[in-house]
Amino acid sequence: MTDSIEQRQCVLRMPEPAATESIDGDRFYFPVDAAARIDTQSVTLGSYVATFVRDGEGDVVAQMDRTDQLDLDSGEYLIELEQPVKLYVRIEGPLTVETNGMTTTVSTQGDLFVAGRSRHNHPAGTITTTGDPREMMRAVSAMSSSLKTTSVERSYPTLRGHPPEIELGDELDIPEGMAAADAGVRIEVPPQLRFVYPVAPLAFYLGAEVVPGNVPGSSARRGSATASTARAGSRRPSPRR
Repeated sequence: MTDSIEQRQCVLRMPEPAATESIDGDRFYFPVDAAARIDTQSVTLGSYVATFVRDGEGDVVAQMDRTDQLDLDSGEYLIELEQPVKLYVRIEGPLTVETNGMTTTVSTQGDLFVAGRSRHNHPAGTITTTGDPREMMRAVSAMSSSLKTTSVERSYPTLRGHPPEIELGDELDIPEGMAAADAGVRIEVPPQLRFVYPVAPLAFYLGAEVVPGNVPGSSARRGSATASTARAGSRRPSPRR
């Protein structure tokens, strides 16, 4: 498994060559960049790594020691393996996990799926924009494309990748695959760079769309309802108490 962003790799060994089939990452409780079903009954990592066994809801049921063996009855399990690439093995069936201080092996008589997620500590690409404030707003909005999730779990560093770089050019160019996250949040600021730049970090973290507005403010969509914050500058500040 190769991480093209970080140029890192992890190797899974199987008893014999096995067919693989790409699948939707929705089978995994945590966000992943790519996933596959592997027609094998076991996979082995050539080293001991921190290993957490979770149930189908993502709750930890066991943490493996350096020399340990765990056997669980048939069910849905997610094994989290701390590799240079964030690695997950999903098992649908009985589960055996063995560690001997040198290797880590996951085995099953059921179905075995593997997925990975880049740790994404560096920009995956570059967005080009002009100095026009409205185009800069679109570029800043697209920074959220590196978020792995818009849920509260984005507070974990591995679930919010490094935002893309932004550079000035002759025209706005947002590469394919860097669409802004659809988190249902908007930040309104006057279309001036002195207002756009300060909100960039917040817009990235919230997955917010930055749009022109008369005064700074924000709104969040929840179903068909919209909740708005009090807008800065819309009233005189209260006397300091």
